[in-house]
Amino acid sequence: MLKEKFLAAMPKKRLHLHNGLVPWYRGGSSVFWSFHNHRPQDVGFTIQDVDIGIDTGGVFVRRSLADKVAGDDSEFDIVSKIQKMGVEELLGMIERVLKGGTPVAVANTKKGKNYTGRMLTPKALLDVYGNWRRTRDSLVSEKKIRTSPEDIDCDWNIS
Repeated sequence: MLKEKFLAAMPKKRLHLHNGLVPWYRGGSSVFWSFHNHRPQDVGFTIQDVDIGIDTGGVFVRRSLADKVAGDDSEFDIVSKIQKMGVEELLGMIERVLKGGTPVAVANTKKGKNYTGRMLTPKALLDVYGNWRRTRDSLVSEKKIRTSPEDIDCDWNIS
């Protein structure tokens, strides 16, 4: 976690790419936890502002990638897709900032869960990896109706 003094020395808008749909999946291993919760439709990324909390800053962009999961994807494949799409989005935002745009965040006011490393128990690992193919395949074959949070696209103030 970052301290107030450190944040005060940074620019006003700090862009952070998080592998998860904030606020529902805060902390680490968000792809793992979406599968653990039997909600593979919740895989995605969030670009947010940074504050002193854990993934509690305002949201600039939130995007589900559930429709990008293929039948032979591993968790690592899915994380790679999230990273690639998230970095592409982040680079586009940085280009707009350099041209004078200011991204406008949506307040991150809803409750979610902060997933920590100590939650990765043997039982949790077996639940996900023991059921990986079944859970992933149900997402791919059924093209599951998304009941996750809506995607958010960044609004911009142009100077």
